[in-house]
Amino acid sequence: MLETEFKNLCESAVKNDGGVFSLSFEANRRELRFTAVRRVIKIEYVLRRSLLMQVKNVLFLRVYPNKNNGLFYYLPEIFSELGVDDFRAPFFSMIEDEARLAACFSALTELLNDRLGEIEEAADRGLLPTEREVVPDDSLERKLMFTSVRGYSREDYVLMSYTFAKPYKELLLGRADKAAALLMKQGERNELFDYQKRLLNRLMKGGGDERPMPDEANAVKAAEGMKKQRLALYFIAPLVLYALISALLLLVNFIFTKAFSAGCEAVFAAPWFFPLVLAAIPALFGTIALRRPLTRLLTPKNAALLNRFDAMLNGRGTNIAAYVFFGLTLAAAVSLVFVIGLAAVRIYPDRLDSPGKDVLFVREEYLYSDIDEVAHVRARYNVYGERVENGSYIIIMNDGRRLDLYGSADEAFTERKLLPLLEERGLTPKEYDSEKEIEK
Repeated sequence: MLETEFKNLCESAVKNDGGVFSLSFEANRRELRFTAVRRVIKIEYVLRRSLLMQVKNVLFLRVYPNKNNGLFYYLPEIFSELGVDDFRAPFFSMIEDEARLAACFSALTELLNDRLGEIEEAADRGLLPTEREVVPDDSLERKLMFTSVRGYSREDYVLMSYTFAKPYKELLLGRADKAAALLMKQGERNELFDYQKRLLNRLMKGGGDERPMPDEANAVKAAEGMKKQRLALYFIAPLVLYALISALLLLVNFIFTKAFSAGCEAVFAAPWFFPLVLAAIPALFGTIALRRPLTRLLTPKNAALLNRFDAMLNGRGTNIAAYVFFGLTLAAAVSLVFVIGLAAVRIYPDRLDSPGKDVLFVREEYLYSDIDEVAHVRARYNVYGERVENGSYIIIMNDGRRLDLYGSADEAFTERKLLPLLEERGLTPKEYDSEKEIEK
């Protein structure tokens, strides 16, 4: 487990350090925190479990220049105060397993050990203040540290800037030129930390060659590679799930039709392939909701690694939302199959059976013996008054009721299945140019 590995790594890092006076470890739902108190300063090794439901397992340090004061610095803030141009990564995110954690911890402690002497000396000399007033020309680091910036949590804002924000993410992916271009745009909006301004200057001078962390610690780069594999998987998974949901809806439709159409000569309903159309949307949401079991099913060799990275990229909220939408769309699709079945016009040897005009569940019967006229119309007029050449049939009853088969069955199906039964009873269709003639 990451918690055990994190604690072991921290204990190993300070085991032979004579400058450490006391140690403590704390774990809660938000973070793991290992504290080492030195002569003047206090250092917290932190593993944040989640960050704004987007970035998970972020490893970094909080440095208290006065061990008795509650104000802490992040490493970039210290480097900004001291004017240190050290652009090795101070934050490591999306740590998916113990091996990655060990690599990240090694890179972080190497950076700390290289700068620890400078940090302690600066703290001794008061170069890392714990109290001060902020002036308009202060850097964004100082404004976040010493004042409350409305709308931002200091830690979330800082960590997001160095993990999930696009400029630094591009840098971690090895696209330093693109990172520099994005940092320049942020600079135009006065949204850069002082540390980022100096990083931008380094990128511009260095021609874009900057590696903030070794590859074995770069979980962001590894996750990007897994994303490409997952994209290929996402072409297969929706098809598998679509086939399964389609089979389910076709089975529901078959059972419903058999159960409620016993003794029918024919049924005027939606085409048999309509459930295939309904299956598309739940299949898409289902691919997201069931992506981890589908990954285990379709790529068993790489499933464990792919799912660990997926856990880093998608939080519990994403999973809950995906399952909710999958459940709702699947339930809606099954319900529509039932509704379409209920809305069908059924042909029996002695009658027609149709849903009522107001209540779908109440069926209305049209006995052949009560039919006054069978009208065949060659065309209809839509709501815009435009003529639509589309032949269909209207059954007119002795009591004035009408059963319009337009939309329930096409002309050819009606002529093949219904007209022979009506003609046996002497009911021959009467021709009309459009439904407007019948209304006359």
